[in-house]
Amino acid sequence: MRSLWQKQLLAFLVVILLAVGLVAVLANQAIGSAFGSYLRRGVAARAQLLQSALADYYAQTGTWRGVEPLLATGGSGGLGLGRGQGRNPLGPAAGLAAGSPTLADANGVVIVGGDAGVAGQQLSASALAAALPIQVSGRTVGYLLIGGQQTAYSTLEQEYLTAVNRAIALAGLAAVLVAIGLSLFLSRRLTAPLGAMTKAAQAMAQGDLRQQVPVRSQDEVGQLATAFNQMAGALAQAETLRRNLVADVAHELRTPLAVLQGHIEGLQDGVLAPTPPTLDRLHEETLLLTRLVDDLRELSLAEAGELKLERLPSDLGELLRRAVAAMQPQATEKGVTLTLDVAPDLPPAHVDADRLGQVMRNLLANALRYTTAGGSVTVMARQTEKTRGTGVTEEVPALLVAVADSGPGIAPDDLPHVFDRFYRADKSRSRASGGAGLGLAIVKQLVEAHGGGVWAESEVGKGATFKFTLPVAG
Repeated sequence: MRSLWQKQLLAFLVVILLAVGLVAVLANQAIGSAFGSYLRRGVAARAQLLQSALADYYAQTGTWRGVEPLLATGGSGGLGLGRGQGRNPLGPAAGLAAGSPTLADANGVVIVGGDAGVAGQQLSASALAAALPIQVSGRTVGYLLIGGQQTAYSTLEQEYLTAVNRAIALAGLAAVLVAIGLSLFLSRRLTAPLGAMTKAAQAMAQGDLRQQVPVRSQDEVGQLATAFNQMAGALAQAETLRRNLVADVAHELRTPLAVLQGHIEGLQDGVLAPTPPTLDRLHEETLLLTRLVDDLRELSLAEAGELKLERLPSDLGELLRRAVAAMQPQATEKGVTLTLDVAPDLPPAHVDADRLGQVMRNLLANALRYTTAGGSVTVMARQTEKTRGTGVTEEVPALLVAVADSGPGIAPDDLPHVFDRFYRADKSRSRASGGAGLGLAIVKQLVEAHGGGVWAESEVGKGATFKFTLPVAG
């Protein structure tokens, strides 16, 4: 039995059979006990009626002669005996007992024999103690002894108990059949989503990561299905990113390698002379490869959480001034105005100064790349009370840095992807309109490694603003 629904059904059946069997046994015992008690009370009532009838008989006749018919009818013979008139509303003598009543005189000598003795026999002391005294005018004139009333049921009584037990058995069988049907339905219903997830997981193991299972409930199974779908989506996205990364890395390496190969082959064939311009071009392409490899390594370390940061309380304004000064020559060369706006009395930032410089260089290089001559790039720093992180906004003191440019802006469809690796808004992937596509991805990883958050805001034709937060030194 390997299927979960079969095991579940078997467990349900065991519980159902035990419960129904226990109920049937307890019901049988309770009914038998109650029915026996009812019969005993009935016998006791008939015995008291016969005792009263015998007392009337003796009061009228003064003797026990001729009393046998009264004993035979259990006091219902209709003999006109005065009080009670021999009436027995509880039924005939056949229901009085399993045996026959015994009548003894005042001395305990049996007059009419029954189960307890024969005529002329002296009753034992225990029999007299159990007998019902028959009194007339306060004087005991005889004893009535009912024997065997608790030993067996009559035929009708046994048939009644058999019918009741049969009804209990049929009801239990019907309950078991209904419970089996419901258990089978519930078992299949509970395990069907698990079966669907198993098939989807097997398909994912074969390489098909585009698997989703239907979510039909909000219980634990539904939550498991939702989590499975989220996991499958994340795996599919990760696989897409992996493939894109391989393709992007190959694309980025192809151009400098092709340039190096062409120049080296030209030098080998004597087509090109090893002049300084040729060597400069080779050196430039080598530096490009080195930067690309370094960026990839740094991004990999940051994403793996293995990037080491030497965080110290630092003057944020001074760090930003250094970054702006380093990029000022490029801005001047392009005819772009580069300004710095730092709020006074900023608290120190808890950052790695070198990594923050790298963040600012990447953001400023990106802003200058897309800002034409006559435009402007502004760096601003303020204190804020909100830290915009990855999905959670915390009300904590933080430092906000913004790099705003007057470039063409970013299209709404491109804005969510600007921090993705190798992503360029320019789909032609021309180096004239963009770098390798790793700068903003590295910015995101470095800012988040500091415990901050980074995001972009833009309107087409109105420039773009990149903002990030940093923790205040505590």
